[in-house]
Amino acid sequence: MAMPIRSLRVWINAFIPAHVPELTDELTTGPHRGETVLYGLSGGKEAYLTDQRVFTAAADAASQMHSEASVELLPGAPRLSAWHECRFAMPLGEDGEPLSGAETDTSRMRVILATPQTLSTHTEVARAVGMLPRRPGAASDELYLYFDAKATPACEKMAAHFGDIAYSGVAIVDTRRGTLDFSGSVHRFPAFEMYASANDGPAAVVFQISPPRGADALQEKGPSSRPVKATATLAS
Repeated sequence: MAMPIRSLRVWINAFIPAHVPELTDELTTGPHRGETVLYGLSGGKEAYLTDQRVFTAAADAASQMHSEASVELLPGAPRLSAWHECRFAMPLGEDGEPLSGAETDTSRMRVILATPQTLSTHTEVARAVGMLPRRPGAASDELYLYFDAKATPACEKMAAHFGDIAYSGVAIVDTRRGTLDFSGSVHRFPAFEMYASANDGPAAVVFQISPPRGADALQEKGPSSRPVKATATLAS
């Protein structure tokens, strides 16, 4: 039987993988030689450094967007600490270095913590929770983390091509059984990943989603979001 959860850490990243078929290439000259870049947005010639990585549970891994929630299950009400960061890619200048830009706005990135006792006061969270199947009698052992994050890429051409990068959804955590169920959506680009750790234990993968394959898929003007449903068991 799993140990009850006393502390919880959950994070979501949006990142540009080092290799995206038909869209990335490796630099052979300049200060970033050997690193990969993203090409061809809206037919342009600009090059954007990727995050030079694959999926990883390292919470400090390079990402375009990062949202993190830490919850302490204290006697009485649980306590939430949350932080967000954006480090959107900028095109490389003539010297091979990324052009500088204004700091990206994180004001539309948030996490809401709710419990069975406070769920009625959080309409968005309650609506999202209602979309997930529940086991009988689970409510007293649950807490809910609602992620809702949108940010505009710092580069105008990237923003025009992709629009706001976004992820949203609710994680239902059974604090007694040590399970997490997530239901939500992510933008069509780039890659997205979510992890969770209980009681300072190893991180469990909640989901890992790659970008659509091929340049044509990213040029299409289809739905901007992809649905996500995932379940993870948290080691403790």
